[in-house]
Amino acid sequence: MTYRHFIALFLFSLVILFSSQPSNFFYTKVKLDSIVKNDIIAPKSVTYIDEKATQDLRDEALKETKSVYDRNTSVSEKQLAELNTFFESLISGKTALKNSSFSSVSKNLSNPYNLSSNQLEKLLSLSTDELIRVEDYLKNKLKRTYDAGVREENLAQYQDELVNDSNLYLFSSIIREDLITNLSKSIKVNEVLNKEETEKQKQLTLDKVAPVYKKITKGEIIARKDDKINEDHILKLEQLDMINHKFKWSDFLRYYPNILLFSILFHLYCSRYLAKQMYSMRKYLFTFFLISLVTLLSFLLHGAFWFFIPFITALIVFAVFWGRRFVIAASIFLGFLINSDDYVYMLLSLIIGISLSFLYNDFRRFTDAIKTGSLLGIIVGLSHLILFYSLEQRLLINDSIVLIFSGLLSGILANGLIPLIENALGMATIYKLTELNKYDHPVLEELYRKAKGTYDHSRNVGHLASSASKRIGANTLLLKVAALYHDLGKMDKPEYFIENSHPDKNVHDHLNPLESAKIILAHSERSAQLCKKYSIPQEVIDVIYSHHGDTVLLHFYQKALDLGMDVSIEDFRYKTPTPKSKEEGILLLADSTEAYSRSLTFTSSEELENKIREFIYKKIKQGVLRDCELSTKDIEICIEEFSTAIFATHHQRVPYITDKVDK
Repeated sequence: MTYRHFIALFLFSLVILFSSQPSNFFYTKVKLDSIVKNDIIAPKSVTYIDEKATQDLRDEALKETKSVYDRNTSVSEKQLAELNTFFESLISGKTALKNSSFSSVSKNLSNPYNLSSNQLEKLLSLSTDELIRVEDYLKNKLKRTYDAGVREENLAQYQDELVNDSNLYLFSSIIREDLITNLSKSIKVNEVLNKEETEKQKQLTLDKVAPVYKKITKGEIIARKDDKINEDHILKLEQLDMINHKFKWSDFLRYYPNILLFSILFHLYCSRYLAKQMYSMRKYLFTFFLISLVTLLSFLLHGAFWFFIPFITALIVFAVFWGRRFVIAASIFLGFLINSDDYVYMLLSLIIGISLSFLYNDFRRFTDAIKTGSLLGIIVGLSHLILFYSLEQRLLINDSIVLIFSGLLSGILANGLIPLIENALGMATIYKLTELNKYDHPVLEELYRKAKGTYDHSRNVGHLASSASKRIGANTLLLKVAALYHDLGKMDKPEYFIENSHPDKNVHDHLNPLESAKIILAHSERSAQLCKKYSIPQEVIDVIYSHHGDTVLLHFYQKALDLGMDVSIEDFRYKTPTPKSKEEGILLLADSTEAYSRSLTFTSSEELENKIREFIYKKIKQGVLRDCELSTKDIEICIEEFSTAIFATHHQRVPYITDKVDK
C-alpha cells in the first residue's frame, strides 16, 4: 500500500476518535427540576467517584485524627519543684515557730502562690500530717494533669478541675479555698500545637481514605419518563457526559494512542489479507469511512440496544464485500472502538463477528441478508441474556428482545445498502453477479440479435470456465458472468468475426491484413467500454479486459508477410494486459480453447484431450500466462474439464434403427 493509505489512516483515526466522543445530542435541555420526556438510558458503563460520600468519609477520618503537640517537661518539673519547696518550708517553719515569732519565721517561707501573711499563718497552724497529706494529693494531681497535657484550650478546664476536685476531700478551708485556689492559677500550658506535623498527620489520614465508587451500567435507566430531574440524575448524566459535555484534551491525548495503534493493526491486517482489494484507494477509504460512521452512530443512538444496528449492518456489508475472514477482524476493531469501557459488550461484539463468519455463505438471494441478520439477532439476544445473568445476575429479557429485532432491522438495512455500495465501488458482489448471470439481460439480448455466433460462443466459454473454476477454487460466478459479456465489442462489426460469418463469405478475404487485425484487436477495448456503459462491475471488466492478454494474431501477420507487406509483429499484437488472477487466466484459456475446438476433429476423448493440452501449452510457451496465479496443477484441471465438456457437446450420435424390416 502507498503513503496515501497511511495519510488516510492517520486522518481516519482522528475522525474515529472524534466520532467516539460521548454526545449530548439528545439531552442538552435536561436541567434540575425539569420533567423527563422520554426514558434516559445510559449509553455506556461508567464507574465514578461519589464526591459527597467520599467527603463524608474524609471528614469522619479527620475527626479521629489527633493533633500533634510538642510537650515542655520543664513546666511540670518547675511546678512540682515549687510545690515541694513550699511544703518543706511550711513544715520547717512549723518547727521553727515553737521558738520564734511568726513574723521572723514567715521571712523564710517559700510563697510561689502569692498567699497573704494571714493565709500562711493559718497553714502553719495545720498539723504536719495534714500538710503531708495535702502535699501528696497536690503532687499526684499536678503530675496527672501535666501527664495528660495542659494546652491552651483546656487550661481553664484543668484549673477549675483542681479546685472542684479538692472539695471532695476533707481538707481544711484554708487548703480548699485559699491554697488550692491560688495554686490552680499557677498551672501553665505544657503542650503547644505543632501545626506542621499535625497537617502531615491529617494528610496521611486522608490518603488512607478510599474513594467511594459507584457504577452506572450500560442500558441502565437513569431517569424514567415524567420523572423530575434531581441532583442525583444530574450527577449521573454529567458522569456519562450527556449534559455539560466539553471537549477534553486530556481525554484526547489518553485515547488517541490506543485508537491509532488499533487502526494500524487493522491496516496491517487489511494489507496482509486484502492487499489486492485495499490497494484501491476508493475501497480503502470506504472501509474506514464505514467504520467511522458506525462509531459515530453507535454513540448518537442513545437507547438500550438499538446502537447495535449500525454495528451488525456494517458487519453484514463487510461479509458480502470482503468475506468471512475479514468480519472477525472488523468485529474486534469496532468492538474496541464502541465498547472499550465494557467487557461484556466487547464479548457480545466478538460473538456477533464469529457467528456471522459461520452464517455467511455466499448470498445468492435478496433475502439472504435479512435471514442472516435475523439469525444474528437471535444469537446475540440469547448471548446477552446469558451473559448478564451469569456475570451480573440480571435478567434483561426486554433488552434481549430488542437485540433480536436489531438483527432483523440490520439485515433489512444491509440488504438495501449493498446494491448502492457495489455500484459506488464498482464491485461484483453475489447480488450483482446473480443479477447479471441471466440470458435475458438487455445487452445479451442485443448480442443475440446482432451476433448469434458470438452469443453461442460466450455461453460455451462460460460453461468451460465455470466447470474448471469449481475444481480450482476460483470465483465461479464471476467467471461465468465475465464469459457471458467478454465479447460484447463484437456487436459493432459481427461479420468480421469467424463465428458470425460463413466460410464462403469471409470479409477478410478482401481486406488488407492490417485492417483486419485493427478491427479484431479493437474488440477487447470495445467490450470493456460497453460493459462500463451497462454498469458492469469493474471486477468483471478487469477479467474481460485481459482475456486475450498480449497474444498475436499470427494468421493475419503471416498473411501480411506472404503479401510482402512491410509490417511489424507488434501491429498484430493485443495491447491489453496479461492475466494475473486465476479467473483471468481461466477465461483466456477457455476462450481460446472453445474457438480452437470448433476446427477440431477427433475420435476419442483421449485424442481430444491431447490436442487441447498441446494447444494450451503452446500458448503458455508464448508467455501469455507469465504473470498469472494459475499453477501447473490448475492448468491440468482446465485441460481435463475443457476436454470433458467439449467431448460431451461434440460426440457422434448412435444411428437410430429404422422401422423398415427385411422381408
